[in-house]
Amino acid sequence: MFKKISLFVLFLLLSANVYAGMTDEDTFGGQNSDYTYRMECNVNGNVVPGKDSSTSFGTTDKRWSDGYFDAIHTTDQKSIHFSPAEMTLNTSAPLTASSTPVLANNNAMTSIVWADAEVTPIRIQFRIPADYTDGGNFRVLASNGSLTSSGGNFIGWGIYENVAGTTWDAVRYNGALDKEVLGDTTPDEVTLMSSTEAATFAAGRWVTLEIWRDNVNADGARTANMEVYGIDFIYDA
Repeated sequence: MFKKISLFVLFLLLSANVYAGMTDEDTFGGQNSDYTYRMECNVNGNVVPGKDSSTSFGTTDKRWSDGYFDAIHTTDQKSIHFSPAEMTLNTSAPLTASSTPVLANNNAMTSIVWADAEVTPIRIQFRIPADYTDGGNFRVLASNGSLTSSGGNFIGWGIYENVAGTTWDAVRYNGALDKEVLGDTTPDEVTLMSSTEAATFAAGRWVTLEIWRDNVNADGARTANMEVYGIDFIYDA
């Protein structure tokens, strides 16, 4: 008889509810040591199963109204890469070994090279991804063929932005024309930031970027070749 009673008690213990029902507003996480389901913030700042008159969550007079975090992950920085081989002249003609500028091989990388006095823009177009939230700008890996006493070349740049249902953007917005390429024997990553006039970047917009060797700028003309190895569109998702 004692054996049967022991087995019955064991059955009751094993069959007891481990989790409270979905209608229990005090249920939050795993079971506490006293078989309650409340949570508390311990001395280390962690939310853990527990029950304390001053730190428990779930009751009407202890609602969770503010949360404080040591760190929180909010965005991912992503990029879209454009290689020189993907770009065209602003006339939509392809870049070749005999075009102006030329498609070449420098420093073991495919590159676009503007010679002294050449200013023809190149172009790339793309659609801003659906996960775009903020922070759009362009980064250009570039260098000078040789530096002169007057300094390195400047990158001129401009954009068109188009969106469905809106009149075509027919006027290129010129970005800052003072982005100097400082590198010669070493590459230089130049950031082309969008300014107020170009701050309409948004998911779903079509953007056409043009860049060129700026032969006429505030600091005077340059005589070095300018070489571009790639462009990335950087953004926060």
